[in-house]
Amino acid sequence: MEKVRLAMIGIDYPHARYRDTLLSIPDEAEIVAFFDPNLEHARTLLHPAQRDIPIYDDLTALIRDHHPEAAMVFLPNNVRPAVMTELARRASISSARSRSPGRPPRWPRPPRPSPGMA
Repeated sequence: MEKVRLAMIGIDYPHARYRDTLLSIPDEAEIVAFFDPNLEHARTLLHPAQRDIPIYDDLTALIRDHHPEAAMVFLPNNVRPAVMTELARRASISSARSRSPGRPPRWPRPPRPSPGMA
């Protein structure tokens, strides 16, 4: 199984500490970049093993430079929807550019419901 390339959006937020949990599954997930508007303060909050990972304050540049396959978003409620919309828009543009003509994008299939569950 290949590693999932993750972008971590928001470092200075209580739930963002999940990033440290990812250190326990290095064969399954790789943080390729962080996003936070306060670059200097954000770096001080990272685990020492994560301090060499790039931090961006420009979401477009992060996506352009690292092409993450997924993102974990830890931002206040008043800004999270706009950031998630931008991530989805950028992912759709990136996917359209990278696939062959006539070939649909590769998306995981949702799990099938168990019998008797609908």
